[in-house]
Amino acid sequence: MEVLSYIQSAVTIIAAICIYTYLVASVYPWLTMRLAPRKKFPLPDRGLTRVKFPEGRGMICEPDLSARRYIPRYALFVKDGKKYIRLQVHERVNYIRYDVLTFDRRGRLLDVLEVAERLASEGATRAVRLPAATAYARVIPRKVDGEYLGGEIVVGYSVGGTIAYAALTVITTVLVGYLLHGEVAYLLESLTASLGKTLIFSTLLGILTAGWTVLMHYRHAARKINR
Repeated sequence: MEVLSYIQSAVTIIAAICIYTYLVASVYPWLTMRLAPRKKFPLPDRGLTRVKFPEGRGMICEPDLSARRYIPRYALFVKDGKKYIRLQVHERVNYIRYDVLTFDRRGRLLDVLEVAERLASEGATRAVRLPAATAYARVIPRKVDGEYLGGEIVVGYSVGGTIAYAALTVITTVLVGYLLHGEVAYLLESLTASLGKTLIFSTLLGILTAGWTVLMHYRHAARKINR
């Protein structure tokens, strides 16, 4: 019976660590760390006119003034029930890499798409599929031919979501520390750390874990999303 109790405690510890890692590294970031546009950038782009064609309908839009040198206009359109974007670009452009920020009708950011294309047809890109709920967009050229246009930060993680992630991580770490204290004490009879010390250590560990994960997300936003 004592051997079975040891095995049960060991399994409990392993399961708790695995579940904790999954929650903190995957579930909580997915629930809370949502991208949001920076307020200093005018979002989305301005729509000029609506158009209809045999296969669907669409809207001609004009990007920000700084982008019009390369992208005079673009079309958001629906074809066969699916939404797309296609850019009109300067006729001399051969390669372009750009971001598309997509928004729903309430102005909420849906996704950030990075598109790189070597143009097959002069003056226009291929059609790129957008999220189904897209109502508006903002196009940001990142690189045109050999010219790098800069990596201004246009999207980042919301403050509210970051705080929620940190709180969930700290609370979960403390709860797991409370759960494991008794199990570890049972397996290691020489353990002398009090429950209070365990909870203090768990709180500090939760703060460090949350801080590290948030830092990695912000570095990813700066180096991968806004580049």
